[in-house]
Amino acid sequence: MYRGIVGFLRHLCSTRPNLACYVGLIRRYTSKTRISHLLAAERIMIYVKGTLNWGISFPTQKDGKSARMIGSSDADWRGDKDDWKALQDTVSS
Repeated sequence: MYRGIVGFLRHLCSTRPNLACYVGLIRRYTSKTRISHLLAAERIMIYVKGTLNWGISFPTQKDGKSARMIGSSDADWRGDKDDWKALQDTVSS
């Protein structure tokens, strides 16, 4: 069940890059899942449910071409209290 939730959330990261950091954190614990990890995944799902109308849209430009996202990056240096390594996530299309 936990792997399925993480897989679903990873799929959402293509249109919701703000989730990438948090999904990356819970993904680390797919082999040794605890109740706290499942609760964190549930909290992310509650956030997603409350923000269903949010996302990235790629509107058509005046010349008829569609805009597209090349990439997005987010970093939090020394923000991981588990191992004190940098957290960085990148979503590309």
